[in-house]
Amino acid sequence: MGNLINIGGRYANVDAVENLIRYVTRTRPNEQRRDELYGYGGAGGFRYDTPEIMAARFNAVQDAYGISRRKGRRMVHEVFSVTDREFGGLNCDMGVLNQIALELCRVYYSQGFQAVYAIH
Repeated sequence: MGNLINIGGRYANVDAVENLIRYVTRTRPNEQRRDELYGYGGAGGFRYDTPEIMAARFNAVQDAYGISRRKGRRMVHEVFSVTDREFGGLNCDMGVLNQIALELCRVYYSQGFQAVYAIH
């Protein structure tokens, strides 16, 4: 069930965290696709925070670990998608889809990474 795709990109610049979180949560200024968002959350102490607070917390942890000095990747962008048929098999239940997204976040969090998801 479902398909996980890694979206390429270095995401190494200072704005990468906020830009990607705002993109997936459809909260960019002048966002044209806000109505596509069904929900978002994450693992790592910010499940119900705003995208701005999520980005600030990501950056705080990354700063504590010296990301600027290391010049490493700040984010990884992956997409988990289900077909209409698979969604129907879930009885079109957004709550179930939310649980799946949160479980995927928990996999990354259990490996020491912060994680955010958005459903659209």
